[in-house]
Amino acid sequence: EGLFSRLAAIVGPAGLVRDPARILPYESDGLALLAERPEAVLLPRDTAQAAAVMRLLAQARVPVVSRGAGTGLAGGA
Repeated sequence: EGLFSRLAAIVGPAGLVRDPARILPYESDGLALLAERPEAVLLPRDTAQAAAVMRLLAQARVPVVSRGAGTGLAGGA
């Protein structure tokens, strides 16, 4: 929880999504054959927030999966 609090301090409460219903669209791409629920979705508003998030997660040794629109059909999302 401490890490999530620090992330919310960077991206704001609206930029940290943990509600399973709101995370659902991020579980797979357009193919939808492979799905994995992330613990959280971060929505930084600018590059400064994105850089701060990446710095914090790298220090904490937390893996990150970046995501575009999720429309691909390769299972990469």
